[in-house]
Amino acid sequence: MKEELSDFLKIAYKYGRVKDLEEAFEEFPVEEEWHKGKVENVLNED
Repeated sequence: MKEELSDFLKIAYKYGRVKDLEEAFEEFPVEEEWHKGKVENVLNED
């Protein structure tokens, strides 16, 4: 999979800057975001 990534992502992986999704959701819980994880709220914006 990594061989199909852009140069930017390859560098990010190389330097350990890519985090697991679980880690992101711990820091930014969906429940506290305005969209509450519902894609429809984002897609319906003008």
